[in-house]
Amino acid sequence: MTQTVKERLESGPMFDSAIVEHHFTPYMRDYDIVVDVPTATPDGKRSYIAARCFYRFTHCVMAYVTTSVEDRVWRISWGDEYIDYKTWEKAGAPEEFVWGVCFSSITTACTRPATLCISFIFRGLGGRVMPNDPLYRLKLDQAPKTNCLFKADLPE
Repeated sequence: MTQTVKERLESGPMFDSAIVEHHFTPYMRDYDIVVDVPTATPDGKRSYIAARCFYRFTHCVMAYVTTSVEDRVWRISWGDEYIDYKTWEKAGAPEEFVWGVCFSSITTACTRPATLCISFIFRGLGGRVMPNDPLYRLKLDQAPKTNCLFKADLPE
């Protein structure tokens, strides 16, 4: 039995993970999302990245990405010292949003939370896709402070 797109997404680790990368492929047809899967140590005192997972949404005809970073925070976090974590540290770890942590929401390096929202329309999730296959609409929201996807409008 073939899994639906919804079943494939729900059976994987995407929804308890952090988006660390997302973009159109170089040939501009498909959209990739890369997530890090955090896991606690047996003693529960710290965590580590147990896996990095790759999702390719094929035949993506639209992608719309928004963030909840406020206009005031954008203006304060405008400089290049905010796009690279080591450069940010060398600059004295100034307040506001650090883009260079490569997570889409708050981490220990960020002093301002942000939510990432990715909405896109696609025909398949890897594998063989035919021109008459249905289009799916997917909206992923990533929660502030947790780095984890907490909501998705999934097709059946």
